[in-house]
Amino acid sequence: MQKIFTAIVAASAAFVSACSASSEKGANREYVGASANVERAAKAFGEADYKTAKNLCDDAVASVRKIVERYPESTIALKVMTDSATRIGPVAYSELVSKIIPKLALLYNPNLAEVGIAWPVVVNGGLSGGDVCVLAALVQAAAADGKISEEAQKRISAELAKSVSDVFDKSRIERGDFSDFAARLGSQSDAAADIAKVLSPSRPKPAPRAKKIADKKLFISEARTQAAMVAYDISAVPALRAKALSARADSPELFAEFVKILEGALENISKINAPQIRDKAYADMSVLFADVGMENKAIEVARKVAEARLFEGTFAKIASTAGNSENYMDAIALASRMPDGRQKNDFLSDLAAGVARRGYFEAAFSIAETIKDPASRDYSHARIAAAAFGKNTKALARAASKVSLAYPEVLEKISPTCSRLAKTSCKRAENPELYRAAALADFAYIAASADKALCEKINGAAIAELKGAREISPVAIAIARNFAKAGNAAAAIDFVAENIYRAASFPRDRLCALSAEVAKSNPQAAKKGFEIAAGLVNNGEDAVILAWNVANSGLPLSSQVQILKPFLPQFGK
Repeated sequence: MQKIFTAIVAASAAFVSACSASSEKGANREYVGASANVERAAKAFGEADYKTAKNLCDDAVASVRKIVERYPESTIALKVMTDSATRIGPVAYSELVSKIIPKLALLYNPNLAEVGIAWPVVVNGGLSGGDVCVLAALVQAAAADGKISEEAQKRISAELAKSVSDVFDKSRIERGDFSDFAARLGSQSDAAADIAKVLSPSRPKPAPRAKKIADKKLFISEARTQAAMVAYDISAVPALRAKALSARADSPELFAEFVKILEGALENISKINAPQIRDKAYADMSVLFADVGMENKAIEVARKVAEARLFEGTFAKIASTAGNSENYMDAIALASRMPDGRQKNDFLSDLAAGVARRGYFEAAFSIAETIKDPASRDYSHARIAAAAFGKNTKALARAASKVSLAYPEVLEKISPTCSRLAKTSCKRAENPELYRAAALADFAYIAASADKALCEKINGAAIAELKGAREISPVAIAIARNFAKAGNAAAAIDFVAENIYRAASFPRDRLCALSAEVAKSNPQAAKKGFEIAAGLVNNGEDAVILAWNVANSGLPLSSQVQILKPFLPQFGK
């Protein structure tokens, strides 16, 4: 009996031992598989594939929980339950559960798919309210440009609003109020908008916003009195001008009635015996008609001014509107009365530009060719090119090719960059090279849409002007932009790389936008541009703008990750 009992005990012990050994093997097998999944997750994480990383990590945690349930007495199970430092793959198991998986749940957000890799950069920055607002502003701008649907924009904005704790930032995202970022984000736009703004057609001065004239009968009565007085007191004309502007602002009906009064004033002026006084009154009336948009009448009245200098001054004042007149040929004929000189050059240049803006390019070229002064003629052709920008490629190419580039200072008048420089502490007298380069660079941009070879030629002239300049920040990106417009993306980025040491305040956001633009034609050049921009990042906003442009560049995800590696979260950190 004793022998039988001993045998049973021995068998039981052997069975327990065998079960224990089997339990350890099973637990170890599961844990090895779980660790392998975490290793794969870390690799996916480094490739910004956060969905795969999360799924693998979830599987690893499920495997560990299975070990604890099935093999509670195994060494692995005991370690997991008692030692927070127990590692699973490259990280501690406790970290995987408490830090990594929650972060992955944040990083992988299907509602933010359109944002791409920009969202992980924002998350890595600690979800700063300012960073999230910049991203929301960029999404809003993309929706306005038609790059993101309105529905997507609303969905993304709602999700971004959830991610911030500050009530003000949350409200601002929900309202879409990003006015404080406008100046910063506005620099992302192409120079075309700036140029179009500067080159917008000149129009008659708008009528002031005035209250409706309460007593129209009294108004008309006073105007008739002033019209009668012009025969005795030419100071009545300025008073008539003020009333004319008020009448135009009030209603077409009142203005039509007022024009009849102006005709009466002209009749009264014709009765003035003193030639000098009569000429002065006609001159003032001519300017009055120009100010209220009656260009034909302005030219007709100017013709009545006999005294040469007064005639020249009058024509100079109405020149900007004369080109808008159907009777611009009369204006050209009248210009023959003016002696050669600055006033005549300025008038003809204004007239040519006005005619060109109305689409009469042949007439504009004819007018420009009558200008004897080479610099003024250059300016005229530049203005014709500007008027043809975005409208008539053939006329643009012809006009741009006629600009000699010997007088870059004349191009400053149509240069948005020069206009911005003039408003800063950068003075032309102190930085003439910078101004000339800026003027040439902006004109090269205008030429690019018609003649890429000409664009590169003018751009080369801009670069030559910069040789003596130490600080080229305002112009560097414009020159790079032109290389890109001319189809030479590599040259664009190479120029930035070679000259960045001379740019103390380089426009990082413009470089980002440029790199995104050239990505379609030259991915390698774009990658190089983004890497330069990455090295210039100073704050979270810079990083978000960089990430947004990288995400929308069309570069492969692997390249995006490589560029943004310093700004992306790391597995386990």
